[in-house]
Amino acid sequence: CVAIVALFLTGQWAWSPRMLPNIAIPLVFLTTPLWLPYILARSQWKANAAVRSRNSGAIRAEGIHAENGLAVGDIRWSAFTDYKLSPEMVLLYQNPNAFHLFTRRMFATDDDWNTFRSLVQKRIAKRQPAGRNWGIVLIALFALIVIGALIFGLLPSLN
Repeated sequence: CVAIVALFLTGQWAWSPRMLPNIAIPLVFLTTPLWLPYILARSQWKANAAVRSRNSGAIRAEGIHAENGLAVGDIRWSAFTDYKLSPEMVLLYQNPNAFHLFTRRMFATDDDWNTFRSLVQKRIAKRQPAGRNWGIVLIALFALIVIGALIFGLLPSLN
């Protein structure tokens, strides 16, 4: 793809059907973040009856009560390890890779939404972010630079 752009910019580019994979494959790869979430959401919507069913629940002092057409459950506040707040959304984490999503539209009134947000902040301890070990990062970066220099420095002498 980069070679095609370079040829085009120098005026030496001529279309050939054999170039189609060289253009199409990078184009699909580079645009994946734009279309893949919609495909995944649609597949989850079709495959999961619980997602399609009507959900309801209640926020309580002990935790969150939720029900849909297939299940009823309670989650205690102590089950959550972290949270993230935004004006229109709350994420409640049970571990770093699993969270429950709550949006403003799930609540009947602004007071209900604000009460929920306050409960989240009171009941769930905000996890402190782990700091990076910059020493290891710098050593790894230095090692990559040295290895790259050795590889590119030795290649011309192999001819």
